[in-house]
Amino acid sequence: MLSVGFSTMPTMSLDTVSSLDPLRTDDGAPIDQPDDAAWASVHGDAEYRWHLLHRDLQELAGWMAIRGRASQPVVRVELEDSAPGELQELAARVNDFRFDDLLDPVVNHADPLDEVVEFVRGCDKREVTILRDRFVGWDRRTLDELGTEFGVTRERIRQVEKQLLARFHEVTDPGTAVGRLLASMRIDIDPVCRLDRLVSKNPVLDQQVPRLDVPLWRVLDQLDDAFIVDDGWAAMPSIDAAKARTRTLFDEVADEHGVALLEDFATVTELQAQERDAWMRYCGFRTEGQHLLSPVRSLTDLAVQILSAAGKPLAFDDLFSRMAVDRNPRGVRDRFGLDDRIVRVARGTYGLAEWGGD
Repeated sequence: MLSVGFSTMPTMSLDTVSSLDPLRTDDGAPIDQPDDAAWASVHGDAEYRWHLLHRDLQELAGWMAIRGRASQPVVRVELEDSAPGELQELAARVNDFRFDDLLDPVVNHADPLDEVVEFVRGCDKREVTILRDRFVGWDRRTLDELGTEFGVTRERIRQVEKQLLARFHEVTDPGTAVGRLLASMRIDIDPVCRLDRLVSKNPVLDQQVPRLDVPLWRVLDQLDDAFIVDDGWAAMPSIDAAKARTRTLFDEVADEHGVALLEDFATVTELQAQERDAWMRYCGFRTEGQHLLSPVRSLTDLAVQILSAAGKPLAFDDLFSRMAVDRNPRGVRDRFGLDDRIVRVARGTYGLAEWGGD
């Protein structure tokens, strides 16, 4: 809990703060976005600090709403049990004040789909075709094909592409509903998550964008470079980068053979168990009991990993069965004899040389 102490502040409600008069010119016209010093000189420093507090809390409330935590209290006040009853009631009212009480009905009801639809609405027929057939559509067309259709050169189509991307970048500004959605998505993705989980948390992503005939997630995936979707996975900034990040995290808890306990790997990743297991399989890892095994290049590498995970010698038939490879058992056994890491510790039983076997 956070204990909060109160200092003497002017009597002013948040409703009063939000309705403070803006600065005006000599002829009475409001001045847009006055600087801090000018604002404070008109309304007073104390009132200005209240204004900033209200504005900042509204911004935080918007973020908490996007993250699904708007029902959390803004602040927590703890008083001594012996504090006067009227102060206990006051603290209870303060503790009941939640972020959703601060949500701006205009800003926080802005719809990212509406913003993208408005962007598309501002595009002419040729631009919409280029957006759909060169970026977001499922079937792509070449520059030459589009140039022929519209009677222009392929270079002109390329120029229009650049212009469209620049204009869409304005739609993803942090102050827009799209920008806030993307910022929230980056937290959920980092470095990877299932697309269906992302859509479940943000249902607007699955809504169709008129004229482009694809869901919103597809538009953001193709026109924003913060993340990419491939094979049902959303990754930052790319699938390969997410795989590399996963391997780095794995190496932090793995042994020299590329073996790690599942429970140890769970401490270095935010993925839930089912999603984690699916992602690791996608990356080429395999599960052996309560262990994860990294991708390997040879059969003997795999055998060493399985022995390391078992932590004890294994009969050849058991070891070969765990390897689950489509190979001739005799050929696999022969390879064991060529690898200094694997030793026969008894008839038909193999272990690791590092364990001190003969």
